[in-house]
Amino acid sequence: MKKEVSLDRLNRQLTKSARTLGDCAALIVDLRFSSSENVRRIGNALVMIFEIQNQIYEQRPDLTPEHVKKEWNRPRPGTRAAEDELAFLRDEAERLKHHLARDEADKHYLAWIERRVSELEKTTK
Repeated sequence: MKKEVSLDRLNRQLTKSARTLGDCAALIVDLRFSSSENVRRIGNALVMIFEIQNQIYEQRPDLTPEHVKKEWNRPRPGTRAAEDELAFLRDEAERLKHHLARDEADKHYLAWIERRVSELEKTTK
């Protein structure tokens, strides 16, 4: 039997993987197994999973879980809130660049900020 090839299946697998990684992070903390370093690594993996899932939700909004829909509080493009977010993100990017984005989490956060700034710049012009 051929396995289903779909965004729905990919999203389900990513959700399972995120739950497994969350359980692993809890075990690492409970075991005191290089907690901060290893939990940071798992956090970086989770960020990547969530970024892929956000791409899925853009293509297939029907797959977006209700709790995610409620948490999405992005300002509408072209609004004062979008302009405020853009200003905040630019300041945050400069702060990170000034501190040389020391670890992988900072680098991922900076990359996310730069993508978001690019999105907002397209809508606020």
